[in-house]
Parts: sequence; C-alpha cells; structure tokens
Amino acid sequence: MAEIKKQHASIVLLVLLKKDSPLSSGGIVSMLESRIVLVYEPTKPNPVYFKLPGGGEDPVDCGDPKKTAVREIEEETGVRITEDELFLLYKEDKMSHDRYFFIAVVDYELAKKSLKKFGDEDEVVLLVSITAVDDVLSHPEHIGIINLPEVRKKLQKVLFEHL
Repeated sequence: MAEIKKQHASIVLLVLLKKDSPLSSGGIVSMLESRIVLVYEPTKPNPVYFKLPGGGEDPVDCGDPKKTAVREIEEETGVRITEDELFLLYKEDKMSHDRYFFIAVVDYELAKKSLKKFGDEDEVVLLVSITAVDDVLSHPEHIGIINLPEVRKKLQKVLFEHL
C-alpha cells in the first residue's frame, strides 16, 4: 500500500530587529525598539484573529516547509527572506497535516522598505513591539505554541544571537 504524504503548513514569527539604535549600548534597547509582524485576515470566517504570518503548502513549494514559509511571508507581508534565515522553533504533528513554526530575524530598516500594508489576499499587516506581542497576538493556537517553555527557550536563544 502506498504511503499518503501529509500536507504541511508553515507559520513564521518574523522579527524586525533594530540593530544599531543610537540609544543602545547593549541589546536591551534594540530589543525594545524591534517589532514582530502580525497579520489578520478580514476575509476569513469569524472570529478574526491577529496571527503570525504563514499558511499551507502550494505545489510550487515541492513539499518543503521552508519554501512554504518564505513564500507565505512575501505574499502576506512583502518582506523577502531566505530559507537560511529560518530557524525551526517547533513542529506540531496534527491529524490532517504537519505544522512548522519558524522564527526569522531580519534587519528592521531593510524589511520596512518592502513591508506592505496589505497582503496578496487582503491580510492587514501590523507591526507590534516585542514586549506587546502577548497582548496583541490573539490566535489561540499560535499563543499556545509561543508560550511553550521549549519554544520560549529557543526563541530567546535565537534573538540574543542576533543582538
């Protein structure tokens, strides 16, 4: 019997990191001035959530979750990232598909030049302070993943490596 290949979805915590802040002598102020990109999709059924950008695989992704993440980020936000900028935070095995949660840390000033107000499918793009992300992110599954201790630990490690 042939094995049925499961579909996947890729979700990305996209961090726009302000690296050379004139106020910053260390990483703390840089982190406070940095932003997380959230989107909401007003055309999707209620409730409307502020969520991390991402989505399901397309045939052009050739079954590669990183390709899906790169494509979804550009479609939803306008920001171009590479597969090398993605770090896996968590993989979730769901009944219908596998879901990959990545983080990508990119330069704030470069990303802001290409950041769109609206994604290709009318998603609204929102920049949120890293310190406020827990207050604004409202998709219950994304909140649950970000609050897992092992995800928080990896998240801190990746962020501090970029400071």
